Amino acid sequence: MGRSDLCRVQNIFVEAKQSIINVPQTISDKGYALSVDDFNEAFVGEFSSRKDLNECKSLEVIHLQIRDFSVFENNISFNLNLKASSGPWVEHHLRGNLYVDDSPVRSVLGNLSDTTGFYEILKFKIVTSLNNDNMLFNSKLQSKPYLSLILQDGSGKLFFFEIDIPKIFSQLDNIILPMAPHDLMGKNDLWFTPIVDLTKGTFTEDEVTLEMWPELGIFPEMTRGLGSFTLWVNPTTYTCNLIIGGELTVYKSLPYLSMKHVNVTSQDSTWIAAFKISESTTFNNGKTYYGQNVFYYGDLKLAFGAGARSTIIRTYQQGRMIDSKTGSGSTKASGTIAIFALDRVVSLIPAAPNISDIIELFDKLNSSSSNVTLGSQGVSLSNKLVTHAGELLSNYTFSKYTDWNGSDTGDYFTFQAVLQYESTLSTSISTAGALRFETTARTSAGVQANIKQNITLNYTASR
Repeated sequence: MGRSDLCRVQNIFVEAKQSIINVPQTISDKGYALSVDDFNEAFVGEFSSRKDLNECKSLEVIHLQIRDFSVFENNISFNLNLKASSGPWVEHHLRGNLYVDDSPVRSVLGNLSDTTGFYEILKFKIVTSLNNDNMLFNSKLQSKPYLSLILQDGSGKLFFFEIDIPKIFSQLDNIILPMAPHDLMGKNDLWFTPIVDLTKGTFTEDEVTLEMWPELGIFPEMTRGLGSFTLWVNPTTYTCNLIIGGELTVYKSLPYLSMKHVNVTSQDSTWIAAFKISESTTFNNGKTYYGQNVFYYGDLKLAFGAGARSTIIRTYQQGRMIDSKTGSGSTKASGTIAIFALDRVVSLIPAAPNISDIIELFDKLNSSSSNVTLGSQGVSLSNKLVTHAGELLSNYTFSKYTDWNGSDTGDYFTFQAVLQYESTLSTSISTAGALRFETTARTSAGVQANIKQNITLNYTASR
């Protein structure tokens, strides 16, 4: 074996050693338990309106012991013993994976679970260097290495531990850990988003100008044209400013449409409308996250109305959304979804419908419960004369930035209508159809806005 081979083996051995951390001693400290209501009263909103922590009836000191702390590569496990002041020690076993987050300072994040199933781990973060993080309970750890662990039990009670860490934890800096996924970083910094009382925030609707579109991740077409994708952007961005502890969190959300319509001929002529979202949540430390927003959109309706000598013969749908009615809260990106199918069936195609009449009929469409498949071959309407067709999604919500990690990687819904020329006449006609878009912007605090937009679509119908 040559010298270079020996050095390589030694390096591998050293790296292997650095991939293992065992903390033999028991780490003992204390934390606090607090109800969600008291957390919101004591730590959320303007300082002048907060309740003094010592006045919170649910406040309770919780003693903590961490034993058998072990890290191998990016796998972590340890025993967590907790004890209320007057109760017995109760043991839990936590395990999962570690990741590194280098912004703005290096920290180690954990994606952990309690194998006993008693706690949900809302946050696990180890900072081994100096930091400027805001401590909720232990101000002595400001600018010092620390471990932050936040748990929630089945009753909703929160458990906070902000503790000093032994020097042996500095060995985590020597382990090559994978970069933390974006969602995990957001979950740790914004752990409070699902439980925060938004009535303590400040809501605004900020005007959106064309020049601002690129800043919001929207790249505009200057005019609405025939045969190309163009945009309709909501005139205002919905914003919520919220102070948690001593840190400001800003939630922003902006809905918009990407759409395309073409001239209608005797061949399939497809019109497309895609509902999309540009959103972000900016944390006090300057980080921006997607998919951790308090704004969401429900009761989405997209429908097309055809102009002269045109009928809708088939519809398609595609998207990614949150199943909000079943209680699962899971993302739905394929398979069957439950909708209300909207249509208007006529016995005779109007010769020259007025655009105002086409738009007015959007409020008079037939509605029927239906199951459709995302990305399927579509729903055939060719056995009847249909001038209007659309879908209403009452069981699903949309929240995450549509293009946060590439095209259509977040929440969106695309509705397509296939039109055909419907006349014995061989002459072409200039006409107009329309697109109806409706949705409701909401937060847990209630309705933020009801959005309704009618968009005129000029085109030519011909054989």
